[in-house]
Amino acid sequence: MSKIKADIHKVLADGKWRSTYEILERVSRSTCAPKKNVLTVLHTLTGGHHIVKAHISYSECKYRAGAAPGGFGVNPNMAEFQSLLDGVRGRYA
Repeated sequence: MSKIKADIHKVLADGKWRSTYEILERVSRSTCAPKKNVLTVLHTLTGGHHIVKAHISYSECKYRAGAAPGGFGVNPNMAEFQSLLDGVRGRYA
């Protein structure tokens, strides 16, 4: 995982919603990478299940870490379903 990806995940690790500006400032400062590169990686991560993106207004978005764990070849919906099944099985075991 690249340093930019790792730092984006660190910023969003607490599960709170963060603005685009806040993420770009913190990650570009810690990695010494241009904000354009950080924004590109952020948009790439929102394409899958890693980061959830919410449109606040026409020009403003907020981001938070994705809730469902996934991996290579794992559909995010199936990963969430599996975690729900694990929770039910754990309660009745």
